[in-house]
Amino acid sequence: MPSNRDTAWAEDNLRKMAEKDVLWIPSVLRAKNALDGAGSGGDVCCRFSIRYVAPGKPIPGAEDFWKKMLAEQLTQLRFARELGVTTAVGTGAGSVGILHGESMAEEMKLFIKAGYSLEETIRCASENGARFFGMEKLGTLTVGRKATFLISRGTAQQLPRKLSYLEGIYVDGVPSLTYRKNPVKAA
Repeated sequence: MPSNRDTAWAEDNLRKMAEKDVLWIPSVLRAKNALDGAGSGGDVCCRFSIRYVAPGKPIPGAEDFWKKMLAEQLTQLRFARELGVTTAVGTGAGSVGILHGESMAEEMKLFIKAGYSLEETIRCASENGARFFGMEKLGTLTVGRKATFLISRGTAQQLPRKLSYLEGIYVDGVPSLTYRKNPVKAA
């Protein structure tokens, strides 16, 4: 477990972020991916893992380390929510083994596990990140503005899992020309 000093330091930083309205993009998915591959030495891992490098023996203590790290990240995320820290879903984009769309859905699941409601999680995955990156046309659905959005089947309770099986993508109110639900494979 983290020391009282480490916990106090993390909580103090989160309080400052809340006071100054600083956006936090946590690395909770990184911890989960590392945990998923820690016990195998790279032989077996989840499809989102950045751990898969080469077959080998499990590293002693790695699984316990990443369990602890994931628990700490989820605790910090819960505390950030309580404090009102603006957070955004991140994926570790650019890291080896990160599948951008699927890792986004995975991190959304972790936000929900940390106590965020589905509505809060979707805001963290859309509006908060879009605002941070200066993408004014994205983020919120607004009357009179052409929307960019995803279509998935299922109930709200099945999100974010169903985001991996999209029915469609709309960009500026028009179906995406590049997205195909069932792409035709060339022979």
